[in-house]
Amino acid sequence: MDITLLERESKKGTKLLRREGFIPAVVYDKSGKSVSVKLEKKVFEAHLRQVEEGGLATVRFKLTLGKETFTAFVKDIAYHRTSYQIQHIDFMRVKDDDRISIHIPVVLKNADQCEGVTQGGQLKKVKRSVFVSSLVKEIPEHFVIDVKNKHLGDQSRVSELELPKSMRLKIHPKQVLVSVTKK
Repeated sequence: MDITLLERESKKGTKLLRREGFIPAVVYDKSGKSVSVKLEKKVFEAHLRQVEEGGLATVRFKLTLGKETFTAFVKDIAYHRTSYQIQHIDFMRVKDDDRISIHIPVVLKNADQCEGVTQGGQLKKVKRSVFVSSLVKEIPEHFVIDVKNKHLGDQSRVSELELPKSMRLKIHPKQVLVSVTKK
């Protein structure tokens, strides 16, 4: 997703920026250096509408600042507590060979055809994401768990996921991701 950033004066009022249709943001890199920027609110919100629910953590943004283009992930978004309007965004600038820690969303496939549900059970998603450390180039958009053949009492655990070579789990491999339980 391509977004053009504009450098901003950190002293200029953020309220004024928001009234002008911008979102104040900061771009960090691994060394801790940061640049204060702004981006068009309409452009970012248009990109957000294309992202699957819970999938923002693994979306790669192609950001342009001046003549430089780079890849970044959203590390944090601050929302207004009553209007839920985006107040501020933190981007983490990355390179393909960087190792980062990230939450990768878990997506259920064939949930509407789960055998355990037809047997009177209910499908329960225990974890929405899996915390890992990985090279940026090997980060998937999400982990997919096919639940079609799951019966009443079955579970899927973190250890059953197929991980890229460089990926290391930051949660216990016996952690349950999905279970089919009695209602």
